[in-house]
Amino acid sequence: MISKRRLLWAGMPASAGAAVEELIGAHVIRAQSCPGGFSPGFASRLTLSNGRRVFVKAMNAQRWPLEAVTYRTEALVAAARPAQVPAPRFLKTLDDGHWTVLAFEDIDGTTPSQPWDRASLDRVAAAVVQLT
Repeated sequence: MISKRRLLWAGMPASAGAAVEELIGAHVIRAQSCPGGFSPGFASRLTLSNGRRVFVKAMNAQRWPLEAVTYRTEALVAAARPAQVPAPRFLKTLDDGHWTVLAFEDIDGTTPSQPWDRASLDRVAAAVVQLT
């Protein structure tokens, strides 16, 4: 199943779903697809059987090799990011040559409206100032 050309949890190949669940250490009981972003990969907020929530993005690296490079780079940057950076905590990654998977803590928030409104722009500008 595809949403905005994104793979949905229900459409994940069984082996990929099992790899994601092994990486995050629990079974997925609910998946909320995140339609924003630029890649055709899987991106969802997952509720787990142990009560935790995580954000996971996964890319079929054999089908999308150039896009998978961006996921691999993101994993390297996220792993090196200082803890004081106000961003979702990077949890783990998996790269078996077929699937590239990144797991982050899931935080409350929303995607900016399209077109952006003044409140969304102000929040992003404040976050950029905080990052500097």
